[in-house]
Amino acid sequence: MRNVSDYGVSANGHGHFDLVHDDATIHCVVFASRLGRVDDDIEDGTQVAVKGDLSYYESEGQVSLIVRHVVPVGDGTYQQVGVDVDPSAEECLRLH
Repeated sequence: MRNVSDYGVSANGHGHFDLVHDDATIHCVVFASRLGRVDDDIEDGTQVAVKGDLSYYESEGQVSLIVRHVVPVGDGTYQQVGVDVDPSAEECLRLH
């Protein structure tokens, strides 16, 4: 389980986000053909569990996770920290 960060959809329709835990990050890709089934579960700050396959891009020396399934687990660390720092943020989080 990790926190979603920097979620967005590229011009080619693929979803991209990072899973963040402490100082570790892995880039995730949801192909457009699957995005409609998981898009509602992906939001910055949400803690999720994902299932997919690792893909190595040799030319860039990067590893990405090609996501097949996303399961929201709850508020992630970033949302919890925001509430701890600014109690009014709790109201904002309920609106999302």
